[in-house]
Amino acid sequence: LLRIAETHYVSKVVTMKRIKKVKSAFINM
Repeated sequence: LLRIAETHYVSKVVTMKRIKKVKSAFINM
């Protein structure tokens, strides 16, 4: 159960980073 929560958290963080990268890319355009 803990491992599933950990994996979910990591994927959430990765998604947030990806969104931030996309947003900054749009701002730079």
